[in-house]
Amino acid sequence: MASKSPFRNSNSNHQKRDEDQSLLPKDEDCLFLNVYVPVSQFEDDTGNNNDTDSGGFPVVVWIHGGGYNRGSAANSSIPNTTGSYDGEDLLRISNDRAIVVVIQYRLGLFGFLAGETIKNDGSLNAGLLDQQFALQWVQQHISKFGGDPNRVVIWGESAGAGSVLNHIIANNGRTDPPLFIGGISSSMFLPSYYPYNDDIPETIYNEVVDQTNCTNSQDTLSCLRNTDVALLSAANIQISAAAFLGTFAFGPVVDGSYIAQRPSELLAEGHLNKVQKVLAISNAFEGTMFIDPNVTSLTEFVKSLFPTLSEETVTDVVETYSRSNSTADTSVFGIAAQIYGESTFICPTYYLLDAFQGLSYKGLFAIPPAFHEDDVFYYFTSLNRSSPPVYNNTDFDKAFSQSFLAFATSEELNPNDKIDENILPEWPLWNGSAVNDMPQEMLFNRTEDFKPVVQVFVTDEDLLRRCGFWRSITAKTSQ
Repeated sequence: MASKSPFRNSNSNHQKRDEDQSLLPKDEDCLFLNVYVPVSQFEDDTGNNNDTDSGGFPVVVWIHGGGYNRGSAANSSIPNTTGSYDGEDLLRISNDRAIVVVIQYRLGLFGFLAGETIKNDGSLNAGLLDQQFALQWVQQHISKFGGDPNRVVIWGESAGAGSVLNHIIANNGRTDPPLFIGGISSSMFLPSYYPYNDDIPETIYNEVVDQTNCTNSQDTLSCLRNTDVALLSAANIQISAAAFLGTFAFGPVVDGSYIAQRPSELLAEGHLNKVQKVLAISNAFEGTMFIDPNVTSLTEFVKSLFPTLSEETVTDVVETYSRSNSTADTSVFGIAAQIYGESTFICPTYYLLDAFQGLSYKGLFAIPPAFHEDDVFYYFTSLNRSSPPVYNNTDFDKAFSQSFLAFATSEELNPNDKIDENILPEWPLWNGSAVNDMPQEMLFNRTEDFKPVVQVFVTDEDLLRRCGFWRSITAKTSQ
């Protein structure tokens, strides 16, 4: 059995995490949400707000990413990026056919500190409960803004997409009343979900206690609650920075109630809330940005990524990818990036899709370099970074970014109900129109001479085979 420490080995030559401290949470005072309403629809002819219980405009709720540890509505979690998650961007793409709500939630140790002590006298997965509270608020109040509480679609990227998954499986699939009817997943993040009292969450809890000088307290949780927020924030930063590059110290755990079992287990057993359809997008090279450029050993990399794996299973992972011809980059770095991207983002997306066979759509974003988060700039156009440049093509923009809003605003949750005429061909349902028993998805790419490529393709069989391998060991990876 590999070491179960969640932190980097002090003797390791792995790159130190470069944390942008401005993106890390400073306190718990973050439970705000922003509501964006088309001006033309906010008031009726008499100047009165629409306050009906049914009818009104479809609602899109955005959940930001950041590994459950960083980011906010006002500051994206994307490195070297300025701007906010501006709901007006989505309003514009929808041609003012939707209401947009951008939410926030507690992060890091403020939102995801776990352990037996928290279970006994606190709230596990507090950040997810914040999100649920925001969705309940939308149900109760969005009609006052002209929105239809019966047409809410939740959308997130990375950990935000992981949050979409969490709400689909929340409460063992018995959330009542229902909080949304559809989900959009952009680069869904599925790290290890340890039991709340596993050695790893307990180790992290004890580290927080130690760094906040609460070790000698008879009631460590009471001590933490009375600790100055600046000291808690400092501990959050230090512990987050000590995690193995590509992993995050704080995140969701299996708590036996809100997250009743491992997510892949709940999906496979059909413990799903009443969701009509799902649309999911992956990026071609999800894992690249999470890999230490100095990585030299695939075995040590896999051990650090999944510290609960046995030596035998670690060997199986390394052999599965070492003999694969699926990546042009056969260096240790290239294979490590593929392992990370497929195990944590790409394959879990297929687990979600398979739980909604015939009721889901799959897309692949491949505009070079197609790294994790590169797609976000095509729908949140107010975000800005200097590199890589966004592919500026009107035909592509309409086909890609409008697909999400077409799905959310369609009464049937169908991306083929186009907002504007565009080059998107008929988008098949996942497994709904299989070719030779192979499912199809939509490719969003460009040619070398910068012409848009938007077309249906058959999902790579070798990729699905590798995903089958990861699916077979989810109990061991705690996913």
